[in-house]
Amino acid sequence: MHEENTIMHEVEAIMHEENTIMHEVEAIMHEENTIIHEDSLPDFSKNEMLTGKKIHLRALQLSDADILYKWENDKSIWKVSNTLHPFSKKEIKDFISKQKDIYLDKQLRLMICLSPIQKRKGRNGEREKRRSVGCIDLFNFDKRNLKAGIGILIDKKHRKKGYASEALSLLIVYSFEILNLQTLFCNVSAYNEASMKVFRKLNFKVIAVKKNLYSLELVNK
Repeated sequence: MHEENTIMHEVEAIMHEENTIMHEVEAIMHEENTIIHEDSLPDFSKNEMLTGKKIHLRALQLSDADILYKWENDKSIWKVSNTLHPFSKKEIKDFISKQKDIYLDKQLRLMICLSPIQKRKGRNGEREKRRSVGCIDLFNFDKRNLKAGIGILIDKKHRKKGYASEALSLLIVYSFEILNLQTLFCNVSAYNEASMKVFRKLNFKVIAVKKNLYSLELVNK
C-alpha cells in the first residue's frame, strides 16, 4: 500500500507538471496572437483610410488614373521628382491594378484627399466628393532591415496648406506602429526647398549630401 501511494503521488506530480507546461504553452500562444500579423494590416484595397484633420490617405482607384497621368507627366516637377520619361495612361492604369500588397510589391502609393469627405448632389442623388490633392509613396520596402523610402507630391493648386506635413505624419505613424519599420528615408533635391522644410519639420535628419541631392533619415526610437 505504501508503495502504491508513492506511485500515485508520483503520477499526480507528473500530471501537475504537464498541466503547468500546458498553461505555459497557452500563455505563449496568447502572446503570439497579440502580435500584429500581415493579415491584420489595414486593407487599402477595401478603401480603409488613414484619417487626419485636414486630409485622409486612401488606396488607389482606377478613377485616379487621369489625375496621376497629369502629375506624372508634369515636366515642371521632373527635376525634383527624378522622373526620367513620360508615362502612358495604360502604364498608370496597370500600376494601379497591380498594387495589392506592400509585402509583395515592395511599394505602396496612397492618395491624399481632403477631409471631411464632402457631399454633393448629382443626377443619381447625393454622392461623396473625394477631392485628391496629392499622393504619397512608400518605396524600396525592406522587410528584413525594417526600412522604406518615402516620396510625396502635392498638386500645385493645393500647396502651402499643411497637407504635405499631415500626410507625412500619418504615413510615419502607419510605418512605425503598424508596419513596425525602424527607418524611413528620403532623397530631396537641393532645388526642392519646400520638401526639405516638410521633412525637417517631421524630424528627418540629413545624413549625406551628393551633388544636388540630400539624403535624409528618420529612425524610430
